[in-house]
Order: sequence, then C-alpha cells, then structure tokens
Amino acid sequence: MMSHPLVLVVQDTTDLRFSTRPQTAGLGLVGTNQTGTKSLGLKLHSSVVLTPEGLPLGILRSVSEAPEPKGEAGKQSVGRPIEEKKSFRWLQGLWDCVAVAKQMPQTRLIMVADREGDLCELLAEAEATRKGVGVLVRAAHNRRLEGQEQKLWEALQASPNETHLEVTIPRQRGKLAKQGKPEQKALPARQASLTVRFEKIPVASTRSDLQSHPPLTLWGVYVREENPPADAKPIDWLLLTTEEVETAPQAADLVAFYSRRWRIEEWHRILKSGCQVEEHQHQTGERLKRAIALDVVLAWRIQLLVLLGRQVPELPCEIFFDNWEVKVLEALQQQKGPDKGGKGSKGSKGSEGKRPLPLGEAVTQVAQLGGYLARGSDPPPGAECLWKGMSRLSGMAEGYRLADTRAASP
Repeated sequence: MMSHPLVLVVQDTTDLRFSTRPQTAGLGLVGTNQTGTKSLGLKLHSSVVLTPEGLPLGILRSVSEAPEPKGEAGKQSVGRPIEEKKSFRWLQGLWDCVAVAKQMPQTRLIMVADREGDLCELLAEAEATRKGVGVLVRAAHNRRLEGQEQKLWEALQASPNETHLEVTIPRQRGKLAKQGKPEQKALPARQASLTVRFEKIPVASTRSDLQSHPPLTLWGVYVREENPPADAKPIDWLLLTTEEVETAPQAADLVAFYSRRWRIEEWHRILKSGCQVEEHQHQTGERLKRAIALDVVLAWRIQLLVLLGRQVPELPCEIFFDNWEVKVLEALQQQKGPDKGGKGSKGSKGSEGKRPLPLGEAVTQVAQLGGYLARGSDPPPGAECLWKGMSRLSGMAEGYRLADTRAASP
C-alpha cells in the first residue's frame, strides 16, 4: 500500500456454509430456505485492498464469526448501541483504515462498501476522519436532507450537474434461483451509456443517539444506465462519499472506484470454488477459522496471479514463484520443445543466454497442470484451473527440492 498514492479498501460479507457437517461445534445460523431448513456456517467479513485500477494488493482484515440466532421477539435493534450489532463490523473496517493511514501519510485510503454499509454511524464517523480516509458507499436509504423538502434520491435526480460515461459491462454469469432470489440469466459483455449526476448534500442525522450531531456534509453521485438490453438489469447506483465531487472528472473517478468493488465478489468466488473453503472437515468452529485464515491469503494470491498473467505477461515469473517452482516451470517449458514455446528456455537457472520465463507463459504452464487446454480459441485461464495447478506445482517443487538435497548429500 505504501508504494501507491491512492488505494481502495473494499469491505464485504459472505456466508460460508457447513450444513453437511452438523457435528461441527461452534457454528452459527447463516440462513433458512423455503422449507425452513436452517443452514449452519460462519459469516466472513473482509477488507480487500486494491489499486485504483483494481489490482488486489492483499487482505487488510478478514474475520470469521458464528452468527447468533435472533431472540423470540425478533430483531431488537432500536436503542441498542452499534457495538452490539452485527453492523459494527463496518465501523471496525473503517477504524482499520484510519490506523493504517497514520502509518503511511503519503498514501490516501478510500473505503468502499455496498448498500449494507449505508449506516448513519459509519457516515458520521467517516466525516470526522475524512482528512485521512475517504469513504464511498452505495446508498440503501432515501435519507432526509437538512433544510430541504426533497429527499436524497429526488435531490440527486434533479441535480443540474451532469456528465455521461461509456463503460464496458463484463459478462454476467448465470445463477439458479435460490432462497427467494430469482434466476439470473447469463449475459455477454456489453457497452453501457451512463448518465451521472452529482451534488453536495447535507444529510440529516436520523439516529436517536446522533440527535446532537450536525448535518453530515457529503457528496452524492447518481449513476443510471440509459437504454439497457431487455434481459439486463440496468445500473442504478446512488453513491454517498466524503470525497469532494465538484467536477465531472471527479464524479467519473468515483464511479470507477465503486465499480472496482466487484473484485471482492470475484475473490469470494475463488475462495469457495477454487480454494474450496467450505469443504473443510474440522470438528470445531475455532479450527475452521484457522484454516479459513490461510485460505483467504491463498485466494488473494490466486486472484493476483490471474490478473498479473493477463495484464503484465511480460514480467519475469520470479516476481510470483519461488526458486523451486521456477525450476519446475522451466523444465515443463523446455519439455515442450522450440516449436511449442520452449525456445530459449533450455539450460540450468542462471546459464548465459537463457531467456527468463515470462509470467504469462508461467501462468499458462500452471493452468495446464490444472486442466487448462491452452487452445488458440480458449479464453485466458481462470482461477479454478490455476488453483488446481498451483496445488500440483507445490508438490512437484517439493519433489525437486528433495531430489536436489539427496543428490547433494554424501
């Protein structure tokens, strides 16, 4: 983070379901389906650090918790301090950013959250810390504005400050209907025309414990997709931020920053489908948490490998792989022969005239270990085959190391 002038810290929560192992102690209730069957598991709340371009730098916080069941009276949130609510995790994430920002004043942090982070307590805290850490949250509530008849949505939709953007929407994966959520159709990538309006807004404090707090001075950015395809859900975002938005380029930057939030969704998918975090078979929740703590870092490394292999394939592979892994990859590349991409990779490491193995070729080698076919018409390798390939590469590198140690012993 210290090597960048600006970084994004994206917070989000996901459910880890372990219902197939009811004998595991220390799990909580993470959901109930239409038949009333309860799902046991853990809630994972994480903060993933990104560059403004979306390259993941690491995990700032990741905490697994067993949700407690609600009482018989239902959700009793009125009057309870924020520290006793599950939403307190969002404030903890902001405080993490503030603590880190003090250690590197040359780097500005912007915390990004979806609609679950639209909390009056968080916005009040963010206003107090705006000099060191900015906050960008997608609004979930049509809040009252101080001294105005219009509420938040109406005020932003009527703002005269307007600009237009052309963006590429990535392809959308198909999802089956589950737990009250409708089916999501698979859609190809598309170009979208966005209308963006922005305005400085005085948001009134609505929490009873914040009655003495003056209005919160924030900026609102309203984003709407014009003429979306018939089967696509149009982009319709209202963003609240402590960052100043006085010009169209500033508004466009904030829209781009929020769009990077999808990286944490990709990271969740790698954690579950690649690292298979929900397949652990530990007997207690505490042991599961320790295993998950390792998995979140592994999932970040896989995500980083996927993106680096696509964006900067010309870099030397040593920036990601250790010496023994490089030896295995070079041997695999040499085995291909000159006509299949192995040209120039012969010889031992450090030999004269040897071409360093580029990262892009190394990523393809790893993906092929995981089942990637590498045909000319195939898209770049994804996280699942790279995860499988890294598992195989790790074992092969250990075998290389042991063989070298044995050969060197008298």
